[in-house]
Amino acid sequence: MANTAGVPYDQLKSLHQGKNLRTNAESALAVARAFGVSLEDFIDGRIGTSDSGATGPVESEVELFRGEKPGVNADLTAAARAMTPDISAPAFYVLGRHLPSISLLSGDVLVCDLHPPPEPDPGSIVLVQIVDEATGTAETVVRRLYPPYLAGGPTHDARPLRFDPASMSIMGQVVASFRYCG
Repeated sequence: MANTAGVPYDQLKSLHQGKNLRTNAESALAVARAFGVSLEDFIDGRIGTSDSGATGPVESEVELFRGEKPGVNADLTAAARAMTPDISAPAFYVLGRHLPSISLLSGDVLVCDLHPPPEPDPGSIVLVQIVDEATGTAETVVRRLYPPYLAGGPTHDARPLRFDPASMSIMGQVVASFRYCG
């Protein structure tokens, strides 16, 4: 993907891992074009692979929460800080499908620490970005980390993935979740 976009691989990897979110507009636009999405969709993280293998906006397993969930009036930031005071800036994501093996349901709001420890504790629920170098696509999934495996796919019989640092990066750690019951 870095070659297609014409940006250094290390810069693209740092962006994906959230280590360095600063880039110039020209590089951001080049990467968005390489994924075949608008700059807005790229910045919002709406990129990936559809079932057909096409690159572009897709319904992902997890999406950035925009505070637009109907009927939810609670101040999530205040609640997250009360539950997890060690996190200075929690990030919120909405789960796009059921993950019953890790007790998460579609629509759950996940509170994430985007600066997790270098090696999260075994059993931690993590956001993992998986890059397919062959197609230049990426998807973000939520899984439970049991080094060296990631477990908890969308079906009870989903096989664990072997964590491969060459094509996968832990983007964050889920520290709490909220479920609207209305």
